[in-house]
Amino acid sequence: MRLILPLVVVGTVSFFFGLGSVGLIGPDESRHAEAARGMLDRGDWVTPYLRGEPWFDKPPLYYWAAAGSMWALGETEAAARLPAAIPAFATCLAIAFFGARLFDTAAGIRSALVLASSLGMVLYGRAAIMDSLLTLTLTVGFGSYALHATVRPSMGWLAAAFAAFGASVLAKGPIGIVLPLLVIGLFHTLGHRSPLPTPSQLATSALCFLLVTVPWHVAILQTHGWEYVEVFLFQHNVDRFLSTVHRHPGPFYYYLPILAVVLFPWSAFVPAALVRSTRNMARSDSFLLLWIVVPLVFFSLAGSKLPGYILPVLPPFALLIGRAWTPAKRAEEEKPPWLGPSMALHLLLSIALGAAVMYAFAHRVPDVVAGGRFPAGLLAGLGLAVYLLGRRRRDAFWGLVASSVTLTLVLILHVAPLIEPYQSLKTLATLGFRELERDERLICYKGFYPQAHFYTRDRLGEIWTLEEFRIRAVEWGRIVTLTEPQHFQEIVGDPYLEARLLARSGGKILAEARPAAGRR
Repeated sequence: MRLILPLVVVGTVSFFFGLGSVGLIGPDESRHAEAARGMLDRGDWVTPYLRGEPWFDKPPLYYWAAAGSMWALGETEAAARLPAAIPAFATCLAIAFFGARLFDTAAGIRSALVLASSLGMVLYGRAAIMDSLLTLTLTVGFGSYALHATVRPSMGWLAAAFAAFGASVLAKGPIGIVLPLLVIGLFHTLGHRSPLPTPSQLATSALCFLLVTVPWHVAILQTHGWEYVEVFLFQHNVDRFLSTVHRHPGPFYYYLPILAVVLFPWSAFVPAALVRSTRNMARSDSFLLLWIVVPLVFFSLAGSKLPGYILPVLPPFALLIGRAWTPAKRAEEEKPPWLGPSMALHLLLSIALGAAVMYAFAHRVPDVVAGGRFPAGLLAGLGLAVYLLGRRRRDAFWGLVASSVTLTLVLILHVAPLIEPYQSLKTLATLGFRELERDERLICYKGFYPQAHFYTRDRLGEIWTLEEFRIRAVEWGRIVTLTEPQHFQEIVGDPYLEARLLARSGGKILAEARPAAGRR
């Protein structure tokens, strides 16, 4: 039980410390937060809206949670991210629970510490997107089914599993039941001497699943009919799997290097964990391996690929890694044979990740490339320190946990503020919104910047040609615009327009333009 306090400390730092300290990053956070805020404003708990139109990109679970969070805490970044942070920490607690029952209490809590300190879980657990919710619901579902199938058959575990899979569908769509059916089906097909659920158990499980999923789907279909099916099911799910229509291609091996990053600093210990798992293959090991392999293969076959898709495989990896760090017998306590090679591999991965950080700064935010030297050097330095000091199992484990907490603090306090002006439009969009009069919109010129959705309360428009810009300036009297420096110079140099710079940040310009005198 002495491990519980460190788990609480690590979870607090990883998922809650400084949660709202930077603006919403990238297009997805702002879109999702604005859709949730719009749901709260409208009081419409069935249909998410964006830009005044129904937005069928994702099911409603995140929007419901974020709208509730904003109602309680205000329309802030922290409120938008809390529905990801709480599920991320809850996933760690769930892993501690399931690990304790599949293995033992120490292995369960060590697994939770591994998960809470994994880079991918930290990053996605602090982002206003759906992956953390999906990971929690799938973890509860798979963990419950694993207990039913490998520890003690129970209708309660089956019901909990399929209710959780229903919540997975509400979190991210059909994938919430497709992956469970594939994993469970393969587990029983491969003959692991685990009894199949009886017909009555299957009926009860299906009922639990339907009770969770059907009400909202009936409501959305009654409201929007075939439009919802066509846009959500086919465009955002089937097409995303079969093609690269959403412009996220990747080779079949795309997720191998991604795994090394999202599992860091524990990725170097995956080989040792897999060896221990396959040495004396128990039914629980078989289930955990299928929980890993099936999603990895499924998403590797998909046409569209994104790093967050494989977040749900981190919990089973954490269970195997945490169990590997828990000595099976007293003789293994200090120096297991895999420790030295794994620590050397961890040092190499730390250096490689540091080099990748420098490369990312140089190519994505070259104006602040010097800021990348500190985290890059720290990665290599921590890797070396843990390698030199971690000669014994206990020292190595806590050294890795401490290094992860240190890196998380550096990400929050140093890296995030550096990249915020380039990845978030909080400053410019907030200033632009204050400039707007009652019926005006912030106009994106020769580009569209969804990062501004949340900060303009979705009052965002777009113009793509200078000719249309002139026409609208005359029609509206003025335009408050968000654009890039070279496009701002087009406006400044146009004799039909007068432009005034309002603010500049992160390679973007906020400006006001009016028709030139005598041309109004």
